[in-house]
Amino acid sequence: MKILTAFLLVLPALVARSAWADDAPAAPDVAKAMSDKPASDPKALVEQAAIISEDPETLKARHDEIEGLLRKALELDPKLLEARQNLVLLHLYSGDAAAARAELDKLLQLEPNHASGRALRGLLLLRAGQTAEGRAELDAAVAVDPYNPIANAELAALAYKAGNDEEAIRLGRLALLIDSANVNAYVAIAMAYRHMGSANLAKLVCYNALGMSPKAAPIYNILGLLFLAEDQVKDAIVQFEKAVAFEPDFVEGRMNLGATMLNYGDFGGAFDQFDAVLKLQPDNVDAVLSRAVALRGLSKFPEAAEGYERVLSLKPGHLGALYNRCILYQEYLSEYEKALDHCRLMLQSIDKKHPDYKEMVDRVSGIEDTIKVMKQQKEQAPAVPPAEAPAAPAEGAAPAAKGAE
Repeated sequence: MKILTAFLLVLPALVARSAWADDAPAAPDVAKAMSDKPASDPKALVEQAAIISEDPETLKARHDEIEGLLRKALELDPKLLEARQNLVLLHLYSGDAAAARAELDKLLQLEPNHASGRALRGLLLLRAGQTAEGRAELDAAVAVDPYNPIANAELAALAYKAGNDEEAIRLGRLALLIDSANVNAYVAIAMAYRHMGSANLAKLVCYNALGMSPKAAPIYNILGLLFLAEDQVKDAIVQFEKAVAFEPDFVEGRMNLGATMLNYGDFGGAFDQFDAVLKLQPDNVDAVLSRAVALRGLSKFPEAAEGYERVLSLKPGHLGALYNRCILYQEYLSEYEKALDHCRLMLQSIDKKHPDYKEMVDRVSGIEDTIKVMKQQKEQAPAVPPAEAPAAPAEGAAPAAKGAE
């Protein structure tokens, strides 16, 4: 089962630029930290919201409180750009893209060339699949501020996806000059080094990132991939487990943890991971297929078959589902007529260059031979005479003893 190496987007942290920014506490002990700061100061409210949001779990649990602080700051100072930017980020964290866009429009109305605002617009466009438009906004952001960390980190991600590893590293480092805890920048640099074959440098980048952001799930995910490439399976699983522990909704981490468990025979553990993904993304084709394979490993064959059919309903002609359905009916259910149909369909769906072509040819031929032999054995088997009905007892005979019938 494949391991996911797709680039992961991590949202930037909420900003806190105020008169007290230099001595802001590291821990979210807000009551103590804000005790000597005027509640009527809008910048103090922005900082308070940022302190609360430092921990991802706290951010999620206290979302409404953070939003209230930011809106109060805007009531006191409607032109406070940091407050508006943080509202954009807060809505992005909660998955409300429409609300994020609405706040972003207000931000850019106040300051059309706000570098982080343009970068966030680019981020939203990239998420919507509008790559060219998103790239244009990121370029506009760095034209205003060449060191903008949000824009440079996203541009680093695009460079990595395009196979330009050196540019990804350069842009990632540029982002880190201003935001030394930017997880996206670390991810871009580490993935680029990994792609270049410099595993040790990639690990070093990851460890530096964890020094700044100890709960950064994507970094643990990359470490898991690096350990897995070195066949250090136990270490890889530990890293994937940390990723999903710190971010339970981290789909890539759960998929990688599940795939590793599946490849090494932990079908129950793998099932749990894929099942968790499907609660977050019910139509995730890879998760549906992987869950079905785990079910097969747990000898739950009907449920596995349902999973393959579900994949094919979501993505007709999916080769992974066609292949695994063929295997299920041939090797596990021994339903050879159905297996022949499914394996023939798989064979018809690929060409001679496909890596599974020869295997499918052999399977189809083997199933045909098996069916032929089974038919011959059935035809040659001696007929079994019908059982004769027992003779009726003679008139006046004693009844049979109890239990002898």
